[in-house]
Amino acid sequence: MAFRLATDRRFTADVQIRSESFAATFRVLSDAELAAHDFETREGQQVFLRAAITEVSGVLDAEGTPIPSSPQLLDEMLGYSDLRFALLSAHTKGFLQAKTGN
Repeated sequence: MAFRLATDRRFTADVQIRSESFAATFRVLSDAELAAHDFETREGQQVFLRAAITEVSGVLDAEGTPIPSSPQLLDEMLGYSDLRFALLSAHTKGFLQAKTGN
């Protein structure tokens, strides 16, 4: 069986925040793209997540109404360290699972 090298690869991972969760779809970045990001700073983490995340789903407002995925929603979410760290963790776990074929 042949392998098709797709340059636009994606995976979806659950993002856990305490007892709640939502889903995020991530782009698989090349090694060169990954190397360009500074994961040690808040700003670097935000830049990376903006580049990697293509969509979030399952996010509700305070009244329980679904919020559609948008760049503005992602920017708002990235302004909270707990959400940013949860997104980074979900990316790492989801990437490793996708990489091993699980």
